[in-house]
Amino acid sequence: MLPIVVIMIVYPITFSIIVTDKLIESSKQDAVALADFASEDLANFVYFLDIDVIDEHLKKWKETYPVDNIYVMSADGKILSNGTSKNPHYGKILDDPFIKNAIISNEIEILTTDTHIRVSSPIVITEKIGIIQLDYSLSKVQPIIESSFFTMFIVLAIVSIISVTVALLMSFSIRKPIQKLQHVTHEIADEKYHTSIENDETQKIKQLTKNLDIME
Repeated sequence: MLPIVVIMIVYPITFSIIVTDKLIESSKQDAVALADFASEDLANFVYFLDIDVIDEHLKKWKETYPVDNIYVMSADGKILSNGTSKNPHYGKILDDPFIKNAIISNEIEILTTDTHIRVSSPIVITEKIGIIQLDYSLSKVQPIIESSFFTMFIVLAIVSIISVTVALLMSFSIRKPIQKLQHVTHEIADEKYHTSIENDETQKIKQLTKNLDIME
C-alpha cells in the first residue's frame, strides 16, 4: 500500500515540474531565436541609424510575439528605439543591471524571471555596433503552469482521502476479529468453556498473522 501511495504522490509532483521546465525552456528558445534573428535583421539599419525603420521592425515584433519591452541600443547602451514614435528614453542608458551587463558582453545574455525571459544580443558588423534587448512574456504559459500545479494539488488531495479511508477500513477489519478473540478469551478465563471462536474470525486472525509474517 505504501509504495503505491508514494508513487501516486511523487508522480503528479514530478509531472508538474517537468511540464513547467519544458514550457519555460520552449519560451526561452523562442526568445533567443527572436533576439538572434532581430540582431541580424537590424544590423544595417543600426549602422546607418535609420531609426524609423528600426521603429517599424520593433513595432511589428511586439505585435507578433509576446514581447512586452524591446529596445535597440548603441554599443555603449544608449537607447535608439523602443518600437514607438515617442521614445522618452532616447539617448539614455537605462539603470537596469541586465542591460548594463549586456553592454559589456559580446554574447547572448539570458535571464529568467517569474514573468519574463529577458534576452540581449549584440548587433555586429565586423564589430559590435549595437544591442537588442527584449523581455519575452511568460503570460501565455503561466496559466498552463498554474493549471498543472492545481491538478497536482487535486491529485494529492484525492490520494490523501483514499489513503485515510483505506487505513481506517484496514484498522476496523483488523480490530474486529481481535476484539472478538479478546472477548472469547475472557469468557474462557471465566470458565465459560462452551464458548467457541467462529471459524470465519479464526481465519481472519490466521490471515492477519500470515500477512504480518510476509511484511517482515
